Amino acid sequence: MDTQLKRYARKLVEEQLGQSRLQLAQIADDISWVKTQQDKKFSEPEPYAAKPFLTRFKILICGVHPADANPVSLPWAYPPFSTSGLRGESLGLPILPRGTFVYVSRDTQTGEYFIERIAPNVSPDLPLVSGSPYGAVSGADPRSAGTDGSPISDTQVGNSRVLGNEIFAFNGPSLADMLQNSPREEAKWQFPTLDGAKNTVGGMSAAIENSIKDVERIKKGLIGDNSALRQSLETLDNAEKSVEAISSALKKQVKLISGYINTIMKKAQKKVLRMINQMMNKITAAGPLSGKFASNQLINKAIKVASCSFNLAISEMPNMVGQGLMGIINKAVNTTNCLIENFVSNFVGQITGQLSALIEGAMGSISNVLGGATDVLGSIGDVLGSIMDFLNCEVSPKAGDPVVKEWNLLDGGAPVKISLNVDDIFKKAKKVGEIFKETTKVPPNINKYKFKFDPSQIAEETMKECGDMGPDQCGPPSITFWGGEGKGAKGNPVISTAEENFGQLMGVDVVESGNYTEPPYVHVSDECGGGRGAVLEAILGPVEVNPTVEDFTGNVGSGGNVVNNFNFAPLVDGLEPSDLIGMEVTAETDILPEGTVITAIEGDTLVLSNEFTEDGNNVQFRIVGPTPPVVVGVTTFDVSVKYPESKFVVDNRLQRNLCSDGYTLERGKTYNFDQSSPSNGFVLKVGTDELELVKGEDIYDIDTKWYDEVRVHPLRFSTKEDGIHNCDVSTAIDDPDEWPLAKDGLPADAWVLTDPVGWSEFLKTYGRYPESQPASPGLYEGNWEVDIKEPGTYTFEMQADNRGTITFDGIYIGATDPIPSVEIESTIPTESRNSNHNITIDGLKRPDDLLRVTDKYLEFDDNSQDGFDRNASFTITGGDASFSDDGRSITGTGPIKLKYEWLDNRKISGKALQSITIADITWIQTDEISGTVEQTVNLVDTVTTTDLVTYEQGIDLKNGPHRVSKFLEVEVIRTGMHVITASIENAAAHKTGVSLKSDDNNRNPAALAWVMRKGFAPPKGTSPSGEPIRTSNDPFITTTETLISNCGVEYTDGVTVIGEPGKPGAGTSIVVQGNAPSTLYYYCENHPKMGGKICIIDGIEPEDMSCRNAEVEVTDVNENGSVIAIRLLNAGTGYAEGTTNLLTKGGNGTSLTFDIVNSTQQGNINGISVSNGGKGYAVGDKITPICNFGGKITPKTGTGVVEVLVRETGWGYKPWPNGDLGGMERTWADRCQSIVHRANGDWDTPYSYGEVATLYIGDCIRLPAEKEVCIDRQFTEDMIPGSTVVREEILPRDMTDIEWGGGIGGGTGAEFVDAATRAYENAIPDPNNPYYEKGVTYAERIDGTDPDYPAGTAQWWFYWEGQYKGTFIQDTLSQIPQLIESREGLSDLVYRVAGYNENVYSEVTIDLDEWYHVASELRKQDPEAWVINADQGWSPFLQNYGVFPSVTDELGNIPQTGTWSALIEESGNYYFEVQADNQGSITFDGTFLGSTTVFKSHNDSTFFEVSVEVNYDGNGNPIPHTIEGTILNAFQPDGRKGWNYNPGALAWVLRKGDKPDRRQITEISTVLRETRNQDHTIVFQGLKQPTDVRWATATLLEFDDDSVGGFDVNAELQILSGEAVFVKNDDGTCSTIRGTGDITIKYKWRDNPRISGQVLDFLTIEDTTWDQGDSYSGEIIEIVTLVDLVTTENVEVTSQSFVTVGGEGEVIASSLNPFRNELELVESATRTLFGINLFTSEDFDGDGTDEPIFTCDRDYNYAKLLGFSDCDIRHFLETSGMAVDQCMQDKLDDEDWGVCDDMRVLVTAPDCPEKGGECPPGYYFDNGVCRPDPCPPGEHMENGVCVPDGCPPGKRWDSQQNKCVPIDDGPCPPGYKRNDEGKCIPIVPTTCPPSDTYRVIACLESIIVVNPGFGYNCCDDTVVIEPANGAEAIIEECDGGILSVRVTKCGAGFRELPSVYINTQTGLNAFLIPVMKFHKENFDEFPEGTTITQVIDCVGNTGPNARRSVT
Repeated sequence: MDTQLKRYARKLVEEQLGQSRLQLAQIADDISWVKTQQDKKFSEPEPYAAKPFLTRFKILICGVHPADANPVSLPWAYPPFSTSGLRGESLGLPILPRGTFVYVSRDTQTGEYFIERIAPNVSPDLPLVSGSPYGAVSGADPRSAGTDGSPISDTQVGNSRVLGNEIFAFNGPSLADMLQNSPREEAKWQFPTLDGAKNTVGGMSAAIENSIKDVERIKKGLIGDNSALRQSLETLDNAEKSVEAISSALKKQVKLISGYINTIMKKAQKKVLRMINQMMNKITAAGPLSGKFASNQLINKAIKVASCSFNLAISEMPNMVGQGLMGIINKAVNTTNCLIENFVSNFVGQITGQLSALIEGAMGSISNVLGGATDVLGSIGDVLGSIMDFLNCEVSPKAGDPVVKEWNLLDGGAPVKISLNVDDIFKKAKKVGEIFKETTKVPPNINKYKFKFDPSQIAEETMKECGDMGPDQCGPPSITFWGGEGKGAKGNPVISTAEENFGQLMGVDVVESGNYTEPPYVHVSDECGGGRGAVLEAILGPVEVNPTVEDFTGNVGSGGNVVNNFNFAPLVDGLEPSDLIGMEVTAETDILPEGTVITAIEGDTLVLSNEFTEDGNNVQFRIVGPTPPVVVGVTTFDVSVKYPESKFVVDNRLQRNLCSDGYTLERGKTYNFDQSSPSNGFVLKVGTDELELVKGEDIYDIDTKWYDEVRVHPLRFSTKEDGIHNCDVSTAIDDPDEWPLAKDGLPADAWVLTDPVGWSEFLKTYGRYPESQPASPGLYEGNWEVDIKEPGTYTFEMQADNRGTITFDGIYIGATDPIPSVEIESTIPTESRNSNHNITIDGLKRPDDLLRVTDKYLEFDDNSQDGFDRNASFTITGGDASFSDDGRSITGTGPIKLKYEWLDNRKISGKALQSITIADITWIQTDEISGTVEQTVNLVDTVTTTDLVTYEQGIDLKNGPHRVSKFLEVEVIRTGMHVITASIENAAAHKTGVSLKSDDNNRNPAALAWVMRKGFAPPKGTSPSGEPIRTSNDPFITTTETLISNCGVEYTDGVTVIGEPGKPGAGTSIVVQGNAPSTLYYYCENHPKMGGKICIIDGIEPEDMSCRNAEVEVTDVNENGSVIAIRLLNAGTGYAEGTTNLLTKGGNGTSLTFDIVNSTQQGNINGISVSNGGKGYAVGDKITPICNFGGKITPKTGTGVVEVLVRETGWGYKPWPNGDLGGMERTWADRCQSIVHRANGDWDTPYSYGEVATLYIGDCIRLPAEKEVCIDRQFTEDMIPGSTVVREEILPRDMTDIEWGGGIGGGTGAEFVDAATRAYENAIPDPNNPYYEKGVTYAERIDGTDPDYPAGTAQWWFYWEGQYKGTFIQDTLSQIPQLIESREGLSDLVYRVAGYNENVYSEVTIDLDEWYHVASELRKQDPEAWVINADQGWSPFLQNYGVFPSVTDELGNIPQTGTWSALIEESGNYYFEVQADNQGSITFDGTFLGSTTVFKSHNDSTFFEVSVEVNYDGNGNPIPHTIEGTILNAFQPDGRKGWNYNPGALAWVLRKGDKPDRRQITEISTVLRETRNQDHTIVFQGLKQPTDVRWATATLLEFDDDSVGGFDVNAELQILSGEAVFVKNDDGTCSTIRGTGDITIKYKWRDNPRISGQVLDFLTIEDTTWDQGDSYSGEIIEIVTLVDLVTTENVEVTSQSFVTVGGEGEVIASSLNPFRNELELVESATRTLFGINLFTSEDFDGDGTDEPIFTCDRDYNYAKLLGFSDCDIRHFLETSGMAVDQCMQDKLDDEDWGVCDDMRVLVTAPDCPEKGGECPPGYYFDNGVCRPDPCPPGEHMENGVCVPDGCPPGKRWDSQQNKCVPIDDGPCPPGYKRNDEGKCIPIVPTTCPPSDTYRVIACLESIIVVNPGFGYNCCDDTVVIEPANGAEAIIEECDGGILSVRVTKCGAGFRELPSVYINTQTGLNAFLIPVMKFHKENFDEFPEGTTITQVIDCVGNTGPNARRSVT
């Protein structure tokens, strides 16, 4: 919340502007707006006398109105209109759907709301369906797209809220946000669908890069003691987990790449089918008519075959892509051009080769049918070549394609990282395709064809052509200039090495400027991902380069001066070739002297003034000047604004009237009023104290953007003086009726007046309501006024029925609490019935002798031990009953008939049983061998009655807001009148849904009561003290409304407005019409009293208006008065660019001339320089340039990048390489890790300290800071210290735990079948259809609008029992999505889509960053901080528990909210203890508990009590509770800003038990109070009567010698100077002066004493007298010294404080706990889940079953990915007997393949050299890297030089001087060493190879003014540079805002980007950015000791840091 002072400041601003601050609101409903369209447009029949009814919207103001408020009770708001409708135009129809967020302001006079701005409403985050018809819902409903015609928002992309949501000022973290610093996708978006395929190769490149990162991340996560990915000789415990994780990780990238390829394949398919159709039609057209029908059938067949071939390839694409990725995923650490080219060309080549073979095979068969005379293939041509051409065309870039194809949330747009030669890719792909085409066997049934894919070929070709594809060295970022118009700029980054700003980018050393017409973008790329956030901007300027020569071409000869066959480029409109005669030209090469001009043009020959030195054909020429003459007939007036008066200045004259001196406007001419001066756009920025208005604050703060707009000064015209501001003003008084006393409108027996839980006496006494009672639900608001006599704390006591709020001076204070909810317990008798009855069996020998066959039938055996045979049975033959599972009981009710039968020879094994009894009936087996007994038993249920305790929701009326007072404190620091706004809302139901007491019409009594008292809120349970200052019974405030009418109208004939005032090129142009009035006025559209008169006359003959009104000020001269520095004050008009030696007038000297370097087409000077400085001039001289015939300046020949502006320095960049390795924006291995590169090309995950790497023959390893070592037969252990060689046969690892030959990676053999053929329509459906189990068996539909999957109308991804089956690309809605799975020996399976099941949701877990512990951070930054040291500072509680979201930014006046989770296991009472600086609040489980005080809570606790009921989840675990804490850190009253000056903190603890008591202590003390009286009596001598003196003003008294006859002035007494005023008496007289110090007073009279006598004789103040004397007139001036009268008295002072008693319960949670994680489900707009119907085809061709096959393309690659060797694979295949494909069989047939080695090397990864000890012998340690030691014996390397191992006695080694020095020699400063001459010079870092670095000295080049600010003292304010390093700068141009700053001394030796600001006492908000210049090291130019910065030469880098490219 805001401080009170800030609220008052904002209120004052609003009152001055007549408009409230902007508030965030939502459109409440749709129906209200619709009704306004149906209303009559006018309230009366006569429209001119009626009030118009305009379109309006009901708005719900956030934070003011409850979310469920009825729109009927909400205010209206008027939207902005595009036109006024003044001439009958349509006003348009603003449409704002329900839920739209808008900003509204409230007119402080009328109370009406107006919509000022509409907030962006994107990706829905609110409920799509609301339970209330008026609830706020999302503004976009993606489910309605296509059904009601509404389109889906462009920002609804994918299934995440990447582009934001509808919550104002909060962009929820998207998946891209969370990944922006991870090694995964780098938060990048590819733009793949420029026209469907344009960025296909770029998108595939990104997907391959992400695949490498994904698998790398999975493998790192799986590394463990028994992991197959790390310990190559251990068991494969985690292999299955590895397979699943890697498959899952690759799934998304496989989908992406498949989508990219399928997109272009579908396009190629359409073109191939069209080509076949055309060629076949030509063939059949030549045949006989009788054969046309058969030919048409063949054409259809050909098209179907071609279409089916494409569809087969497309359906298999994911499987083949997955296999391709598996072939290369371990071979590359980084993607390169070479890798991408080889992958794409090989992949596309293999697919299209087979595709073309299938098509040509089918075409050959058709050719045979048509006859030998018809060559179908010859007519169609090379199918493979055609497909390749189509694909190449689809992906090749074209003119007009967007420059930006990749976007990053943090770094913005980026250049294309990998640029590929598309032609080379498809040439190579065609060669691969030809090979596969020749080897493809076309089957009779193409549907049965399986596309083959050889991933090993991709891997082999890629490694062969691309090298090892390993990591790059990590170092400084690279700078790329891209985009813009032009090329050629290059630069090196300069990284700060200052301790505090280490790793920030401080500038760019521009190495090559290039040549540009539009500035390029500047991209900073850290390939290892360590650096982020730098934002750069290229600044163009003139550079000495050879620009592109392109104006015309021609042939020339040596010694000649003519250009033959010249050809001009298009000329500027209106310019003919003959106009170029006299202009200077230059040639592409140095064959033409400087200063050559065109002298003549004769036909196709161009004659020059000089001869050529060489021959040349098609030589390019460029015209370099002069500029064509300026357009005549246009006059420009320079317009600026003078402050603080806010007056227009036209051509240097204030409010100039354009009526004389050549300023009269003529009809028919054009006049430009140039408003490009920044003063025209001056922006209001109020102070640095509490009055400051800051952008970016929440809705309680002032939004200065609105104020910015009203401070712009647009110049306009009108026929009425002062334009639209000249209006008639009248007033209207609004005296609203007071609300009646609520109880008076109720009957005496109303329940609220009589019931014990009804209204309290307080509510009965003060309760008021505007409606008759009882009242309908609604919301009302009233305004009262209170006069505050004394600042301090005041308290509102408030009660309401149902909800009341209080707002003080427009600031929301609080509301009453809702009625508490309670649980009501009741008991209900519950009857339960038991129909289960026991069966008693007598004589059963053992339990197994009884067998339950069914629930109706039991069997018995007399001896079941020998095997069960039935000897008896028991059957239910009638009634409703059944036997239990064990046959020991029967369940049923009523008559049940049962039959017992036996066939049992008791002599063998005895009887089966003796008898069976149920209830009271017994069935007895007699001794006969067989028999039957059937009886009926009546089963009666057992009834039990129990009492069931139930709970229902109720409300606690006893403790409702109509009985319990709410106390709200407010601190008032300004005396005078204040406004109190109170609202009352009458509800119909409680928040729990329990209805409140009401009548049949849903009405119930309502009332609002409040009382304002002086003092603090009373302790809980006590009554307030103090007399009421204001109550709800007081009358409403009376307001006066100002009515405006009859305003002036803007004149627009011939007027054109250009740009925004204050910005370059802005202004207003007027073409004076022939019928223009003779008088116009110019005025400011936003402010009155700005402007002047314009006189208009008929046109006159044009006169020379050139060279006028320019003015230059001399700012520096030398000792002779020669001008050396100037400042352009006024640009003037009519000055030609290139003019030299322009004469001047004015000033004290002579002979000063200027050169016009640059000017506009209108002749406004933009650049001017001194040609001859003259002599005798003085600083401050004003000089005017005079037109003369000067020479021409030859401008520099081009425009290039001269500087790079650092807008954001970023962080984390490396100044030099540190030994890390990586690429693709991530660090792959840090400098302390060991790297292993396998013999087969695989790269292992880097090994950290202590991990063991197992190496085999051919493997290579590089330990930290050491050279790479490769393993061969000659390897010995001394080659790698600490290694172990194991020479024994390597046992193969077990591979049987993994299921091979299946669908690993997603391949299943499912085929696509064209649904148009209606194949399988008679397939047999599965009886259990449909099948659906989420995540297991389902079909996922991905709409074609999804940018990640753009192929087709939709894609259908089939999954069966957790296994991916394939993808169906649906081109039209008529196609049936289905997949066919062929099974060898079995019928085909058909998978078809069933019905819709559900949408796809993605879970997003948001792990919020915890807040900082403030006291700890303060002690680090400022141990002397007041808040942690002073007695009145922070309490120990706040220091222990205080947290805050930032320790660098004070976040002033912006509420910050954190959310915690507390696990409470026991129900009961708990309480919070809270402290805060400045104000904190606590919310528990959504219930607001309260806030602390504003200025005392940093050392005084506030307690809140809460009753907790523990709830449990389904597993019986307690459900955590949610705690929200909010902290508001108020700005300092003295205006100081920054976290160190104004830290904030929130501390809370939740304890078990009752909260402690707070007891008030009152202390009385006596202080000595001093009183000063500044009033002094004026003694009048001779005054006839008191009324003869009259108070006129505070500084003037008037006198009359006889006021009885009417007052006429005969004398005056006037205060001329000093701090004093005259005090006015109630009767208008005056006898007192109030003031202190020396006061100058003049007494003046003109008085004839003969008429009425003298006014007075004399007057006296203190000891000074003014004597009128006897003269008729005169004046006397005297100085009187007024001294205050000081009195003292003893005053009793009463102070109150609180002490806490008790409250030491167990701590449950505190503010130091971690934040609660948030889990969000995001619904996808493009994905849905469907069930699957399973079918079986009718055909059946065998009875075998599928046998798993171990394949090369699938299983072999996966095994290699998991770390299995060829030895492991061969052993597994030979021992398991598993079937293999031909590729694997060829490997097994090779005796040398898969032979297990008998040698391996074990290497334990060492620690970093600085951690693990010294470097190996022959190496030295350098910044974490062991480098070869080049020093001779007896010396070692230190600081880059060889030094002796020891020094002789009396000397020591000086590491700075790099030599032994006497012990008493003093050292150089830190960072320096002595050279051979004894000078201290900088120590050069030796961490980079010398060939890749150079040294620079950083200087301050310039300072850019980004925001001029306002209120600056242009004379006294100074420019501050920190650190300065000798740099100095001055304010060059200032008009209250800082317009330009000039660097006078550039300084030297910067190691960081300095801070630049203005040292001022008055100004605000100027924002300056320094621009650095980097000079090569030169100590002749810079002083000794200047700091040098080392720069990595990325532009000219050819050393080890350069990226390798293998060709």
